[in-house]
Amino acid sequence: MKRLNCLLTSGLVLWTSLFSAGAAPPANGLLREVWEGLGGTDLGSLTNSPAWPNNPTSTNYVTDLFEAPTDVLDNYGQRLHGYIVPPLTGNYTFWIASDDNGALFLSTDENPANIRLIASVPEWTSSREWGKYPQQQSAPIPLTAGRPYYVAALMKEGWGGDNLAVRWLMPNGTDQAPIVATNLVPYGVSFGPPVIAVQPTNTTVIEGQLARFRIEMAAVGFYRYRWLRNGGALLGADGPELVYGPVTLADHNARFRCVVTNDLGSTTSDEAVLTVLPDTTPPALLGARNRGTNQVEVTFSEPVAAPSATTPANYRLDGGVTISNAAFGATPDVVILTTSPLTLGVTYTLTVNNVKDRAQNANTLPPNSTARFLAVEYLPWDIG
Repeated sequence: MKRLNCLLTSGLVLWTSLFSAGAAPPANGLLREVWEGLGGTDLGSLTNSPAWPNNPTSTNYVTDLFEAPTDVLDNYGQRLHGYIVPPLTGNYTFWIASDDNGALFLSTDENPANIRLIASVPEWTSSREWGKYPQQQSAPIPLTAGRPYYVAALMKEGWGGDNLAVRWLMPNGTDQAPIVATNLVPYGVSFGPPVIAVQPTNTTVIEGQLARFRIEMAAVGFYRYRWLRNGGALLGADGPELVYGPVTLADHNARFRCVVTNDLGSTTSDEAVLTVLPDTTPPALLGARNRGTNQVEVTFSEPVAAPSATTPANYRLDGGVTISNAAFGATPDVVILTTSPLTLGVTYTLTVNNVKDRAQNANTLPPNSTARFLAVEYLPWDIG
């Protein structure tokens, strides 16, 4: 532990460097900084380097787990750091695994100046080997749900294998080994009042389509979003992007804003106006296919309306096949026809009339629209 004591007494300057980069940090994950060309396995050879802490050789973000890439370099040191946000209030136990020496620090809040050493690796471990040394495990630490805590894991590699990972045990018994990134926020986030960098813009869409409004914050942080339409809150609209619709002509000239808050303040976005143009394009018949020997699936270019789309008399099949029912499929642009038995291997022509779209002033499918299909053995596909 002598090497770690040296690290701890070398001053808080180790934790006061600020990261700046051209791109904003991702919403979840940790900042990874790498210092190459450093011999030795002790952490002092990293923290006593002239390049520490402000001049890493490279930086990137880890966005899946509290874990660095494994077996990538020799003679280097690295730091994974950011903020950990507990999902539950209670006692958490942490572990660190690393090759070679490693140390895990946790602050009492979001301030890096309040860190303390909670676990360490005095020599080395294999990847995700959590129980080689008693120092790898922390004592139970009480944390508050939703509150960010600064966290940093350091590792120094000499030669051979290299790894770094951090695990925790939650108060409810959930064991994440390593910790998943949904509980992590990269170093560089803002802990000030919210500031909107990109405002929502006026949007023009055609009736029946979706309207999109979005904002971007000046810094990654812990924000709550509330979108308003003409001053009234929209249910479920609680993210930086609003997808609204399908719009109707009644939405023309509606005004949208977003209110963003955090524990330090709030701000309201500029107003964005929605322009809705009438839908004057008639639906088109895109195609048809059989589903077994008693159903035909019909696809249109846009959502179509009942009762026109669900009237069997608006559909006709040749070859003496009759249609007894028409109903919507999984989406409103698909209609399923129930038919008398189809003969596999025969090509059929479907003729459709009088089907209308969902515009306020409905548009009608061109008369006698046709689609041809070969009746084949139907095999449902499970895609994804």
